[in-house]
Amino acid sequence: MSHYYVNDPNLKEEKRSFDYCFCGEHFTFTSDNGVFSKDNIDYGSYLLLKYTYQNDPGESVLDLGCGYGPIGIIMKHFHPHSGVIAVDVNERAVELTKINAQQNAAEISTYITDDISTLNKTYNTILLNPPIRAGKAVIYDLYDKAFNALLGDGVLYVVIRRQHGAESSIKKLKELFNEVEVLGKEAGYWILRASKSES
Repeated sequence: MSHYYVNDPNLKEEKRSFDYCFCGEHFTFTSDNGVFSKDNIDYGSYLLLKYTYQNDPGESVLDLGCGYGPIGIIMKHFHPHSGVIAVDVNERAVELTKINAQQNAAEISTYITDDISTLNKTYNTILLNPPIRAGKAVIYDLYDKAFNALLGDGVLYVVIRRQHGAESSIKKLKELFNEVEVLGKEAGYWILRASKSES
Protein backbone atom coordinates (compact mmCIF):
# COMPACT_ATOMS: atom_id res chain seq x y z
CA MET A 1 0.00 0.00 0.00
CA SER A 2 1.62 3.28 -1.12
CA HIS A 3 -0.54 5.42 1.18
CA TYR A 4 -3.67 5.21 3.34
CA TYR A 5 -6.05 6.79 0.79
CA VAL A 6 -6.57 3.45 -0.93
CA ASN A 7 -8.47 0.28 -0.11
CA ASP A 8 -6.17 -2.56 1.01
CA PRO A 9 -8.18 -5.37 2.65
CA ASN A 10 -5.07 -7.56 3.02
CA LEU A 11 -3.49 -5.51 5.80
CA LYS A 12 -3.20 -7.27 9.15
CA GLU A 13 -5.74 -6.01 11.66
CA GLU A 14 -4.39 -4.53 14.89
CA LYS A 15 -7.20 -2.50 16.35
CA ARG A 16 -6.40 -0.13 19.18
CA SER A 17 -8.46 2.46 21.08
CA PHE A 18 -7.53 5.78 22.61
CA ASP A 19 -9.26 8.60 24.44
CA TYR A 20 -9.33 12.11 23.04
CA CYS A 21 -10.39 15.41 24.60
CA PHE A 22 -11.55 18.32 22.45
CA CYS A 23 -12.73 21.56 24.02
CA GLY A 24 -13.60 19.84 27.28
CA GLU A 25 -15.54 17.02 25.62
CA HIS A 26 -14.26 13.44 25.78
CA PHE A 27 -14.30 10.92 22.94
CA THR A 28 -13.03 7.39 22.40
CA PHE A 29 -11.73 6.31 19.02
CA THR A 30 -10.78 2.92 17.65
CA SER A 31 -8.21 2.78 14.86
CA ASP A 32 -6.24 0.12 13.00
CA ASN A 33 -3.43 -0.44 10.55
CA GLY A 34 -3.91 1.15 7.15
CA VAL A 35 -5.59 4.36 8.30
CA PHE A 36 -4.19 7.84 8.71
CA SER A 37 -2.81 8.85 12.12
CA LYS A 38 -3.78 5.56 13.72
CA ASP A 39 -2.37 6.31 17.19
CA ASN A 40 -3.99 9.69 17.86
CA ILE A 41 -5.84 12.55 16.19
CA ASP A 42 -3.34 14.38 13.98
CA TYR A 43 -2.65 18.06 14.58
CA GLY A 44 -4.07 19.08 11.21
CA SER A 45 -7.44 17.54 12.02
CA TYR A 46 -7.37 19.21 15.44
CA LEU A 47 -6.78 22.60 13.80
CA LEU A 48 -9.51 22.02 11.23
CA LEU A 49 -11.94 21.34 14.07
CA LYS A 50 -10.62 24.23 16.17
CA TYR A 51 -11.32 26.73 13.40
CA THR A 52 -14.71 25.34 12.38
CA TYR A 53 -16.57 23.67 15.25
CA GLN A 54 -18.10 26.88 16.60
CA ASN A 55 -19.57 27.85 13.23
CA ASP A 56 -23.04 26.69 12.27
CA PRO A 57 -22.30 24.12 9.55
CA GLY A 58 -25.88 24.05 8.30
CA GLU A 59 -28.19 21.14 7.73
CA SER A 60 -25.80 18.96 5.72
CA VAL A 61 -22.12 18.35 6.45
CA LEU A 62 -19.62 16.15 4.61
CA ASP A 63 -16.45 14.78 6.19
CA LEU A 64 -14.52 14.11 2.98
CA GLY A 65 -11.78 11.51 3.35
CA CYS A 66 -13.00 10.73 6.85
CA GLY A 67 -10.40 8.18 7.95
CA TYR A 68 -11.74 6.60 11.13
CA GLY A 69 -14.17 9.49 11.55
CA PRO A 70 -12.99 11.99 14.20
CA ILE A 71 -13.83 15.17 12.30
CA GLY A 72 -17.37 14.19 11.38
CA ILE A 73 -18.08 12.63 14.77
CA ILE A 74 -16.84 15.63 16.74
CA MET A 75 -18.75 18.05 14.49
CA LYS A 76 -21.90 16.00 15.01
CA HIS A 77 -21.38 16.14 18.78
CA PHE A 78 -21.29 19.94 18.75
CA HIS A 79 -24.03 20.28 16.11
CA PRO A 80 -26.50 17.45 16.77
CA HIS A 81 -29.12 18.91 14.44
CA SER A 82 -26.80 18.82 11.42
CA GLY A 83 -26.84 15.77 9.19
CA VAL A 84 -23.28 14.49 8.89
CA ILE A 85 -22.01 12.19 6.15
CA ALA A 86 -18.53 10.63 6.26
CA VAL A 87 -16.91 9.16 3.14
CA ASP A 88 -13.60 7.54 2.30
CA VAL A 89 -12.16 5.23 -0.35
CA ASN A 90 -10.72 3.04 2.40
CA GLU A 91 -13.19 0.35 3.43
CA ARG A 92 -11.43 -0.31 6.72
CA ALA A 93 -11.52 3.39 7.58
CA VAL A 94 -15.27 3.57 6.94
CA GLU A 95 -15.91 0.48 9.07
CA LEU A 96 -13.94 2.11 11.87
CA THR A 97 -15.97 5.28 11.44
CA LYS A 98 -19.13 3.23 12.01
CA ILE A 99 -17.63 1.74 15.18
CA ASN A 100 -16.51 5.15 16.42
CA ALA A 101 -19.83 6.79 15.65
CA GLN A 102 -21.61 4.14 17.71
CA GLN A 103 -19.26 4.32 20.69
CA ASN A 104 -19.47 8.12 20.70
CA ALA A 105 -23.26 8.18 20.24
CA ALA A 106 -23.03 10.12 16.98
CA GLU A 107 -25.66 9.40 14.36
CA ILE A 108 -23.85 9.90 11.08
CA SER A 109 -24.05 8.24 7.67
CA THR A 110 -21.05 6.57 6.04
CA TYR A 111 -20.17 5.65 2.47
CA ILE A 112 -17.25 4.01 0.72
CA THR A 113 -16.57 5.90 -2.50
CA ASP A 114 -13.85 7.67 -4.47
CA ASP A 115 -16.40 9.91 -6.18
CA ILE A 116 -18.87 11.81 -4.02
CA SER A 117 -20.84 12.84 -7.10
CA THR A 118 -22.25 9.28 -7.25
CA LEU A 119 -24.02 9.90 -3.93
CA ASN A 120 -26.20 12.60 -5.54
CA LYS A 121 -26.13 14.71 -2.37
CA THR A 122 -25.43 18.37 -1.70
CA TYR A 123 -23.93 20.00 1.37
CA ASN A 124 -23.75 23.27 3.27
CA THR A 125 -20.30 22.47 4.64
CA ILE A 126 -17.49 20.15 3.53
CA LEU A 127 -14.48 19.48 5.77
CA LEU A 128 -11.27 18.15 4.23
CA ASN A 129 -7.89 17.19 5.63
CA PRO A 130 -6.53 16.10 2.23
CA PRO A 131 -4.56 12.88 1.72
CA ILE A 132 -1.23 14.48 0.88
CA ARG A 133 0.53 11.26 -0.04
CA ALA A 134 -2.12 10.50 -2.64
CA GLY A 135 -0.70 13.34 -4.74
CA LYS A 136 -1.76 16.71 -6.10
CA ALA A 137 -4.00 15.27 -8.84
CA VAL A 138 -6.10 13.39 -6.28
CA ILE A 139 -6.31 16.41 -3.96
CA TYR A 140 -7.32 18.80 -6.74
CA ASP A 141 -9.94 16.33 -7.90
CA LEU A 142 -11.34 16.38 -4.36
CA TYR A 143 -11.50 20.19 -4.56
CA ASP A 144 -13.37 19.95 -7.87
CA LYS A 145 -15.85 17.42 -6.55
CA ALA A 146 -16.34 19.34 -3.32
CA PHE A 147 -17.18 22.49 -5.26
CA ASN A 148 -19.75 20.65 -7.36
CA ALA A 149 -21.32 19.02 -4.29
CA LEU A 150 -21.75 22.24 -2.32
CA LEU A 151 -24.97 24.22 -2.26
CA GLY A 152 -24.93 27.77 -3.60
CA ASP A 153 -23.97 29.23 -0.24
CA GLY A 154 -21.79 26.27 0.67
CA VAL A 155 -18.33 26.38 2.23
CA LEU A 156 -15.30 24.11 1.96
CA TYR A 157 -12.79 24.07 4.83
CA VAL A 158 -9.32 22.65 4.19
CA VAL A 159 -6.30 22.20 6.42
CA ILE A 160 -2.94 21.80 4.67
CA ARG A 161 0.67 22.46 5.56
CA ARG A 162 2.48 25.19 3.69
CA GLN A 163 5.24 22.76 2.69
CA HIS A 164 2.62 20.39 1.30
CA GLY A 165 1.20 22.96 -1.09
CA ALA A 166 -0.98 25.42 0.80
CA GLU A 167 -0.18 28.27 -1.58
CA SER A 168 -0.84 26.22 -4.72
CA SER A 169 -4.05 24.93 -3.12
CA ILE A 170 -5.22 28.51 -2.65
CA LYS A 171 -4.52 29.19 -6.32
CA LYS A 172 -6.50 26.10 -7.34
CA LEU A 173 -9.39 26.93 -5.01
CA LYS A 174 -9.57 30.49 -6.38
CA GLU A 175 -10.15 28.99 -9.83
CA LEU A 176 -13.29 27.36 -8.44
CA PHE A 177 -14.67 29.47 -5.59
CA ASN A 178 -15.74 33.09 -5.43
CA GLU A 179 -13.93 33.72 -2.17
CA VAL A 180 -10.94 31.99 -0.56
CA GLU A 181 -9.45 33.10 2.73
CA VAL A 182 -6.85 31.88 5.21
CA LEU A 183 -8.54 31.53 8.58
CA GLY A 184 -5.34 30.83 10.45
CA LYS A 185 -1.77 29.59 10.36
CA GLU A 186 -0.39 27.39 13.12
CA ALA A 187 2.69 25.17 13.31
CA GLY A 188 3.09 25.24 9.54
CA TYR A 189 -0.56 24.41 8.87
CA TRP A 190 -2.89 26.73 6.99
CA ILE A 191 -6.64 26.55 7.53
CA LEU A 192 -8.50 27.62 4.39
CA ARG A 193 -12.11 28.63 3.83
CA ALA A 194 -13.47 28.53 0.30
CA SER A 195 -16.95 29.96 -0.28
CA LYS A 196 -19.13 29.57 -3.34
CA SER A 197 -20.86 32.89 -2.70
CA GLU A 198 -19.22 36.19 -1.90
CA SER A 199 -19.67 37.54 1.61
